Amino acid sequence: MKNLLVTASLLMFSLVLSGCGTPLEVYPDFAGDERMWNNMLDSEEPFEFDTVPLAMIMPHHLVAGDVVAQMYASYDAIAEPSTVFIIGPNHYENGESDIQTCKSCVFKTTSGDLELNSDLVSSMVKDGVAKYQDDSFVKEHSIHSHVTYIRDYFPDAEVVPVILKWRTSGDSLDDLADWLVENVPEDALVVASVDFSHYAPLEIADFHDEASKATILNFDYNNVYDLEIDSPASIYTALNFLEKRGYMDAERFAKTNIQHYMTTHTEETTSHHFFAFFKGEKTPYKSASILSMGSLPDDNILSFMDSWRWDPSYNETTDYTTTKQLRDLRGMEDRHLQGADFYVFDMDDNVCRTENQNDMKIAFCKFVEGTYDEDELNETLDRIDNESDLVYLLFEWESGSWTSAKERYVKRLTDDIDIFVGRGLDEIVPMHIYRNSLLFYSLGDFIVDNKLVSDLNSTSEGIMLGVTATEETFGVFIYPIDIINGYPVLKDFSERPRVFAEYTDDVNFGYDDEVDAVYSMMLIDR
Repeated sequence: MKNLLVTASLLMFSLVLSGCGTPLEVYPDFAGDERMWNNMLDSEEPFEFDTVPLAMIMPHHLVAGDVVAQMYASYDAIAEPSTVFIIGPNHYENGESDIQTCKSCVFKTTSGDLELNSDLVSSMVKDGVAKYQDDSFVKEHSIHSHVTYIRDYFPDAEVVPVILKWRTSGDSLDDLADWLVENVPEDALVVASVDFSHYAPLEIADFHDEASKATILNFDYNNVYDLEIDSPASIYTALNFLEKRGYMDAERFAKTNIQHYMTTHTEETTSHHFFAFFKGEKTPYKSASILSMGSLPDDNILSFMDSWRWDPSYNETTDYTTTKQLRDLRGMEDRHLQGADFYVFDMDDNVCRTENQNDMKIAFCKFVEGTYDEDELNETLDRIDNESDLVYLLFEWESGSWTSAKERYVKRLTDDIDIFVGRGLDEIVPMHIYRNSLLFYSLGDFIVDNKLVSDLNSTSEGIMLGVTATEETFGVFIYPIDIINGYPVLKDFSERPRVFAEYTDDVNFGYDDEVDAVYSMMLIDR
């Protein structure tokens, strides 16, 4: 009997040490501040959900907490989940495991305690798809930003928190998605807690957001790593899971940006998307985003890219590969250059290539002035126009400065092209819209050869150009840049509206076109 008591005592001591019976209290932002949370929980009119969604994508950036409340209120109007799964980024890369959950967390909210669904959490760990790492959740706002909403709108629900490291392997995420397919109850809700474009001004964030929207609506979860978002792994997992469960009828109910909440300008915004996923098939959304640049040095090795990826480890002294140029171009922050579907640094001369993105067939062509047969050019453009949804022509000027003859020549090509981008001139030439074609005659400079320049303070100017194309519209995003010490730097916000006004001065906008002259953006009917 004595031995039995000793054994029982040791077992109890072991359980205490392991955390069982010792809840880990996790507090959200504004913990205990009822007035703050009452304001954040008091949503506007809910959105209309015709059926019950299985999952939603929402931010953890509480600047947009009013819309987060709308989404939860919309779900609450038609259903009560038994369990809410929250999947988000491990912002601080804490712990050893790539996929982590919590064994003893109790989330302390102004509406009461939110408890774990211990059965599902333990099953996830037992099945080998996640590991316990309770301390990672204490400061992890991708999870605790949502817990007060869940406790308030769904007081009887339990929670399953999951955080993912940035470099979690695709195989591990596939295993997690498969586990969710088998184990998420029919009456549960899955929340992918993800913030979108980061640390970029509004016009760049809006350009990034179009690629994010198209990727999600098209369930192209292999493309999520090309997006400018804070947790590609969370979106990948959610879309993979939803496709296998047959919930592919996606709708975006709102998009916001921290700039929308401010009266002053900020260069470092965060954008937010609000999606819900209903039972049914996906509706294809044809869309592509293209980032174009001005002139490059003669020894340039940058070319056409369909993703912004490079190896961060290279020898700065001896490596003169594309990786080095991308790294040097990156500087301290490359987010301005992330998030597009295609990057047209350069292309092979006098040829066309075809790319497919989001069910849109795009022909990219480059021709160099004076080096091709005119009849062959016209025949090529006519043929690819008939075969493609979008025709993009990069044109290298070889002679002189801008003239009216050059303008007339470009306009003769507009029957067969949708976007014309010129380079090679030492000037920025204002754009035109002609016969529904976007004509960017000359974007100025993008990179200049600084090795041969003795004056390191020498400067030039250029335009970085973002274009998003759907079946109905063009989105045009103008980023005026200074070339300083050889590389592009976004002009100060105080200068950008002036450059935009000069660049678009000759454009005859249509009645339904939308123009934001402050943030250098246009939405043009095709």
